[in-house]
Amino acid sequence: DDDDDDDDDQADDAADSRRRSAVLAARFDDTEAGREFVRSLRDAPGRIAEAVLRTATGEARWFAMHARRGVDPITSKAIAILMTCDVQHHKRAELELRRAKDEAERAVRAKSSFFAVMTHEIRTPLNGVIGFSDLVAETDLDDVQRGFVDLLRGSAAALMSIINDLLDWSKVDAGQMTIEAVNFELDGVVESALAIVRPKAKAKHLAL
Repeated sequence: DDDDDDDDDQADDAADSRRRSAVLAARFDDTEAGREFVRSLRDAPGRIAEAVLRTATGEARWFAMHARRGVDPITSKAIAILMTCDVQHHKRAELELRRAKDEAERAVRAKSSFFAVMTHEIRTPLNGVIGFSDLVAETDLDDVQRGFVDLLRGSAAALMSIINDLLDWSKVDAGQMTIEAVNFELDGVVESALAIVRPKAKAKHLAL
């Protein structure tokens, strides 16, 4: 008889455990995730997780949970002790931050793509300008005409350099831009810059 009573008690304990587990799992918005959480408590002494739970009013909210196994001091039965903290506001802020980050990354990719397309489109006609200016430079020109052609070629080369810098924008975003040390003649650089703006300065009666 005692054995039968023990068997009945064990059966009751098992049934009670299943009922409690079902009640806990049902609090999860994702019931299958709730069942998995309950199952994990059987294999580990404790569990920390975040999940969407249903409140008493049926509202779905994010909670941080700390669950551990324990013993009921009255019945001496194994129980699960669950402590929860409402983290709905923190989770919403986290999701908004992630959304803002994704939008910023999309904007950067769109900007890089735009620069790449536009610079390639500009480079095509510019190559034509450079090519024809080179052909003109090979013809018989007087000193004034050669000066104009040289100015044209220098301006086209400067514009091509700017376009190449724009194409390197993606390298800047990726942190792969390297700085080169290149020898140059300062007088020549200054003179080339002045030559480009000298016609407009002359039209405004400005001396350079």
